[in-house]
Amino acid sequence: MQLGASLLTKAVFPTAAHLKQALTFMDLAIKIEFILLELVSNMFWGSCLELGVFTVTLLIFISDPSELARIWAYIPHIFRGIVGLLIMRGLPTTHHIVKTASIPANERLKIDKVFEYITRAA
Repeated sequence: MQLGASLLTKAVFPTAAHLKQALTFMDLAIKIEFILLELVSNMFWGSCLELGVFTVTLLIFISDPSELARIWAYIPHIFRGIVGLLIMRGLPTTHHIVKTASIPANERLKIDKVFEYITRAA
């Protein structure tokens, strides 16, 4: 009975090398997710800041136009903020990438192959 249970655990449970590889890839995936989150967050708040600062400066210009005549030199900041928001809106989210990845359900895949499918989906 002991021999049968031992063979069953070897067939069902992954080896130490497989676990190490899976943990390494999971660590890499989490780090990539953090980097993507930081990039999207910086793009969003940078664009909002561009638009917000120009709006506040425009309101100050309306109250006293003699002091802030150079505000019109900063009009490209409006376009920069809008373009940043449009680019951010078009970026795929991680959930969308995973959802659109066509990973075969019945096929047994290695982690490298899964990353290949996800890269194609992105």
